[in-house]
Amino acid sequence: MLDSSDFGEFFAAVNDGYRPFAWQERLLADVIEKGSWPDVIGAPTGSGKSSVVDVFVFANALVAQGSAPRLPRRMAVVVDRRALVDHHAERARRIAEALDGATDGILADVAAALRSLRVDSRAEALIVNEMRGALPPERGWIDDPTACAVICATPDMWGSRLLMRGYGSSRRARPREAGFLGLDAVMVLDEAHLNQQLLLTARRVRELQDKFEEPLGVPHLQVVETTATPRNDGSGRCVSVTADDLGDESLAARLTRPKPVNLVEAQAWPSGKSASKKHIAQLAEEVISLKDRLGEGTVGCIVNRVDTAIELVSRLKETFPDGIGCWVGPMRPMDVGELQQNNPELLDSSKAPKLDVLVATQTVEVGVDLDLAGLVTELAPGDAIAQRVGRVNRRGHRPDGPVTVIVPADEKVRDYLPYLGDDLVAARSWLQSLADEPEGLSPWQLVSHQPPPARTRRPIPMRLEWHDVERLSHTSELPFALEDLDLWIAEDLEQNEPECGLVVRDLPEFEDDGAGDGVALSLLQATPPHTDEVFPTKLSVLRAHVTKILDGTSRTSRAFVWRSDVRQAEAVWTSLTAPEDLRAGDVVCVDKGHSLTWQRIVVPPENARREDFPTAWGAVEDVQVRASRQRVGDIRVADLDPEDPQFVQDLLGCRGEWDITLSPPDDKGRTSWVVLTRAARVLDDEASRQTWSPSDRVPLTQHSEAVADRAKRFAERIGVSEEMCETLAQAGLWHDAGKADPRFQLLLGNDGSLEPIAKSTGLNRQRTRQRVAASPLPRGWRHEHKSAVMALAGGQSELVARLAGTTHGEGRTLPAYDMTQLCTSADPEELQHLCRVLFEEGGWDELIESTQAEVGVWTTCFLEGVLRAADCQVSKEGS
Repeated sequence: MLDSSDFGEFFAAVNDGYRPFAWQERLLADVIEKGSWPDVIGAPTGSGKSSVVDVFVFANALVAQGSAPRLPRRMAVVVDRRALVDHHAERARRIAEALDGATDGILADVAAALRSLRVDSRAEALIVNEMRGALPPERGWIDDPTACAVICATPDMWGSRLLMRGYGSSRRARPREAGFLGLDAVMVLDEAHLNQQLLLTARRVRELQDKFEEPLGVPHLQVVETTATPRNDGSGRCVSVTADDLGDESLAARLTRPKPVNLVEAQAWPSGKSASKKHIAQLAEEVISLKDRLGEGTVGCIVNRVDTAIELVSRLKETFPDGIGCWVGPMRPMDVGELQQNNPELLDSSKAPKLDVLVATQTVEVGVDLDLAGLVTELAPGDAIAQRVGRVNRRGHRPDGPVTVIVPADEKVRDYLPYLGDDLVAARSWLQSLADEPEGLSPWQLVSHQPPPARTRRPIPMRLEWHDVERLSHTSELPFALEDLDLWIAEDLEQNEPECGLVVRDLPEFEDDGAGDGVALSLLQATPPHTDEVFPTKLSVLRAHVTKILDGTSRTSRAFVWRSDVRQAEAVWTSLTAPEDLRAGDVVCVDKGHSLTWQRIVVPPENARREDFPTAWGAVEDVQVRASRQRVGDIRVADLDPEDPQFVQDLLGCRGEWDITLSPPDDKGRTSWVVLTRAARVLDDEASRQTWSPSDRVPLTQHSEAVADRAKRFAERIGVSEEMCETLAQAGLWHDAGKADPRFQLLLGNDGSLEPIAKSTGLNRQRTRQRVAASPLPRGWRHEHKSAVMALAGGQSELVARLAGTTHGEGRTLPAYDMTQLCTSADPEELQHLCRVLFEEGGWDELIESTQAEVGVWTTCFLEGVLRAADCQVSKEGS
């Protein structure tokens, strides 16, 4: 049986043998004693703030064994840097992999405890999900509400989902995401003083939950702010590093080793957006000088803009042709992973350094576990400087960590975007006061000499009101104008440049451009974009590239966009013909061979070069379309050779285990490619799950009973009230009742000769979609809406009917199609009457509002998510 004294052993097992510091043990003790997370965690840079994930995981293991009070099952780590989101996610994945790979010892015990929380004890011990701009959304974390999960996100991605308007999410997923982030969840906001508006909104959501939401038996949203430089205002419960903790020699070395600071006046401080060649040359000289002085170790150079970083890398390659790295925000995860894999010493100072110099932007300021020998940096606001310096001698293994700051010579300083001139002046004065201090910018020195806060760009914060929440809850409606969520989640109301994603693939080419585009598009549909292959970029830059590409005349003068339209439930690839139609969150795919990047970073067309870099096919690692019968991961991409009968035989043998997608035939009836996708991956597709099963035909009664049982078991494991457990079970029994409609049965291949079925079999995803297109059902017809009518006719409560009717995220509030065709004249008169009352006379809207008022907005979202998760799980299992 685990107890809190085992935390040190667990911590060491997932941290290369390092034991926890005393403050980290106090954090665990505080969480267990109080039964909730503290309001504030104050820990200087280098003291291990990222260990909140370790504490979260171990605390939930104690909960599972009855050794701690009920705590949130999900933790969202929110930080305003895309690279830091990647870093937190990678660290959480390492913990998850260690747990799943353990066969004995403390890790096996913790893993077993976490699995015991779930209905399926063979499942993963810990789920990890990542949310940031330019990444395709992942759904795994919302498919099991009982699982312990870590979600790593940027503020806009987390905040928009909490408010039921998730950026990049499909409409149907919005309620589930809001429910699972708003209940049974804790949000940890890193460097919260930089995100005060989001902090206010998150705590306001908790206030509204406490005031209006019916207690469900699971924790309401808990909000934790963490910072390296706490402001000591005495607000809320706080766990922090104290002077007594410096008795630990390892922690003392991290926090007190000197970081002397040297201020160097800029010869040509940038007066506009771009740095001059003279400024680049001075930065390079200072880097070379510091490297010569230090000898061993990697010297970092952190600059304020990506274009400065790229120019500086080119300049420094003259001196360090094989010893320079570049780490800026707009890099593909696969490129960052390559940098880290090739240079492990960046994250582990015990390893011999390979890089002489690492050039980076502010993307490495917060949370990234770099350990540099010294640093050259451009002047930035005080908080940013403190974070940058935190990457130097991070573990205290060196006697000191010298820092050089390039500062403007003029008394007045113009804005140097993204920073304001006033903030730069304040930071320079603060640095001047520390220039003669022996400790310099050591983390402990900054506790008593805190950096000046940046000037707020939101002088008047916006408070979320209940009427706002009610409006946002109408996730199914198609608005005339999109909500401006920045009012509640953005720190700066000035229009920031929206972000998009760019994917480069070796798409098939044909002499006939039109036919080639069709083949390429169909291949893209079979291989959705994957996180690792997406280049982050700004909307304006992406538009410029797409415009240039589409203006060309070659066979690769084309582009495709992946998006979830407001009228679409799931994202799809479509041909892109108008660059001006691109919007935030879009992912665009273009052919390999265009001039798009410099140093593997997407730059404006005038600065771009034609570079050779690895590409991918979604979840498939680098695979050429023409590769014959190559299997990588869960998807295989290959040419179909009509002269190779063995390959055709192999395909036939794959049926059942694999979903087979063929290219459209060319004008001679030939197939140019085939994609084989494991059935489990196909069932991640929303549309496929509704109508297709990897096993035999599934009787409707069997499926409904399985969903009811799973929903009830979920509810019991979560700890909701007995009454709500029964409500979810009844909703599971009724959620697919509408599939008994003869028109829907015909779509499933049942002409009435069989008992009603829930899902058909024997079809691949292509055939399923073709059958849907040829169905006699009215366009937009939803079986779950008829299920809601049938549930009410069967004497069920309004809440049961609501949950059945919103199972797939539709029906919040009025459905957007002609409801007169929901029922037919063959249906009982009572059913037809209820249909008219609900969907023609406003009864459904009243039912939605009354149930929401009864149990609460986030509670209804949560319940819908539990029911949908039950449906997803049993569908994947073939029931």
